[in-house]
Formats: sequence, structure tokens, C-alpha cells
Amino acid sequence: MDHYIAGARATGVYKITLPSGPKEVRCNMEIDGGGWLVFLRRFDGSVDFYDRDWDDYKNGFGSASTEMWLGNEHLHSLTTWRQHEVYIHAGRFPPNQDEVKFSKYDIFKVESESDNYQLKGGTLIDGIHSLESNFNEYFSTREKDNDSCFSNGNECR
Repeated sequence: MDHYIAGARATGVYKITLPSGPKEVRCNMEIDGGGWLVFLRRFDGSVDFYDRDWDDYKNGFGSASTEMWLGNEHLHSLTTWRQHEVYIHAGRFPPNQDEVKFSKYDIFKVESESDNYQLKGGTLIDGIHSLESNFNEYFSTREKDNDSCFSNGNECR
């Protein structure tokens, strides 16, 4: 948001400063007025999101210029010091790429690792209900099941 306030209006990669140091992130300056930090980006399947462990999701993977996950620790750091909104822009890979849905919530927060990066959320401001079932849930990976999603051979995607 600081880059947007400073006048940046092009969607792209920007450098921000986190408690852990500088980090390159992708910012969307076009959707819903702009100024949105992108923490998950998938569009062609070039980055594997499925066979990742806890540390991968903790620290993030991929690249801000391609497919990526920012990292739970970075999300926690960003959402702890003040209230944030979240805008979810979901499309489909080709051939149905024109099928786009969105949701916007007034509160978005990721708790600390000691709280298993529990997701906190607020009220739907606009769009479709898509995230509420994940509010108050704990983050899980295949080797660290905090929500019973992977137990008994079940897999959640």
C-alpha cells in the first residue's frame, strides 16, 4: 500500500520492508482501486503447491514475478500490526479462464506459528462467500495436520 500511496499505479513487483528484512512482492494496482499485495498467485501450474512441507509454506516459495506463495510468517508479520482487508480474485486455468469470481472481507489476519497460523476473518463486504469456512481454522500441510483434512486418506484442496 505504501507504493500505491506514493503514486505507483502499475501492477508488478515491488520491494517492501518486513521485520525479517526487504522482500520482493507482487502488488495489484488495478483490481478494486489498487494497492493490493498478492500473497498467492497461480495461473499456469508451473509451481508445485501440493507437495510442499510446513517450512515451505512458512517461508514462502515461487517468485513474485511468477506463481508464488508469500509465506505464512510474512502474512503473520504483515497482518499483526494493523487491520487489513482481503480481496480474493479467483479465476480458472484455460480453457475456462474467463470464469472469474471474487470476495472481499473487512478483516484478514494470520496468527503466529505457535497458533499454527490460524486464519481470522471478518465480514463479507462484496462478492461471493468463499472464505468463511476457513476462518478460525489452523494451517495444515501433509506432514502437519492441524485440521484433520489429511487424516484417514482424505485430501483437501
